[in-house]
Amino acid sequence: MQHPKTMIKVLTTLSLAFVMAFAMSANATNDETNRALAAKAIENGVSFYNNGQYDQAITAFTKATVLDPGDVVTYVDLATSYMANGQQGHALASLDQAIARDPEYSKARIMRANIHVSIGDYTPAFADYERILSYDPAHENANNYLALALSYKGNTALEYGQYDNAIADFTRAISHNSQSDTLYKSRGQAYLRKQDFNLARDDFHQAVILNPDDPLLYYMRGNAYLGLQQFDAAIADYKTASGLSPENETFANAISFATGEKQNANSIQTTVAANEWKTYQNGRFGFTVSYPAHLFTMQPPPENNDGRRFNADDDAYFITYGRFNTDFWTSIKPFQADKLKSDGYEKVTYKKAGKDWLVLSGYRGNDIFYEKYIFSCKFTVINVLYIVYDKTLNSKYSPLISRLNKGFKPGVGYDIDTGDCS
Repeated sequence: MQHPKTMIKVLTTLSLAFVMAFAMSANATNDETNRALAAKAIENGVSFYNNGQYDQAITAFTKATVLDPGDVVTYVDLATSYMANGQQGHALASLDQAIARDPEYSKARIMRANIHVSIGDYTPAFADYERILSYDPAHENANNYLALALSYKGNTALEYGQYDNAIADFTRAISHNSQSDTLYKSRGQAYLRKQDFNLARDDFHQAVILNPDDPLLYYMRGNAYLGLQQFDAAIADYKTASGLSPENETFANAISFATGEKQNANSIQTTVAANEWKTYQNGRFGFTVSYPAHLFTMQPPPENNDGRRFNADDDAYFITYGRFNTDFWTSIKPFQADKLKSDGYEKVTYKKAGKDWLVLSGYRGNDIFYEKYIFSCKFTVINVLYIVYDKTLNSKYSPLISRLNKGFKPGVGYDIDTGDCS
């Protein structure tokens, strides 16, 4: 017979085991109940979302996350509802919860990255895309989205004239999506704006290979060839672009322009070096000017590549540049009136205007000035020629004005919306 104390110990042990088993059974029952309730809440949330009732969907999905906090998919559903309701911050918080529970849940990372891209916060977006690629290098969506985000960043840099940064972003984007003609086109534009015509041509060529039916790609490659003064290749590309899009007058005009440039180049080569005239074309705005190279030396381009300054040994100079019509002039008459009331135009001795151009000349101190403004591309661009020389040099430079004037022509450059010039 067992001792009473031994019997009590045995009974106590059995009681504890029973209590624990009962508790575990109760917890399991509660978990199953909660999961069932969570599933019903999710079902309601989906129904609310599909009916556009986003507040109710948020309430239902939030309830589901409380009932079953381990279900990471519900956090993405909740984030989707928050996004539909315009609550990006709450969406990001929900996705943080999902990723904290499953760091390799790619759908949540991609969604979080895309939200960051949408608000221009690229650094955390890149981190999410690259984390996915660290454990799944072939993940197509991560590669494509990362390339797209990099292209957005590159386009912003391009818009602000940060060409090296843009090229770096586009190059990185191409490493994640080498089959995108748009990426090669964008990088080619950056090279074109840097006047790195060889690399621009190569990128446009690759874009043409990937998308041979896009006339704009041939036109852009033609611009690169024109910058390299490879006129026959430029003309051929412009003709291809025009053939693909016969209604686009910009492409037809480019053929005429390149043909004229070829003729000018051939003519210049036959000019006597002592009295040589050259033609300068601005890549950004497309205007051209013929000038006496034996008198004026072209200076380095400005950072924004809007034009050039040309200096003579006797301190005479001329400046030619293009700019966008940010003052929204729609006709010459008010533009002329505004100029004449500005400082420096008190001694205008000559003025003449046409429907889209204006010439002003006169004196500023001891200097003679001559200015010509040509509006082009439906008045969206102003092309400017500005000449200054000492009045004692009038007999030297006055005879050159007419030829400079005739050789100053608007055009279409890489920064011009071709739709405005059609």
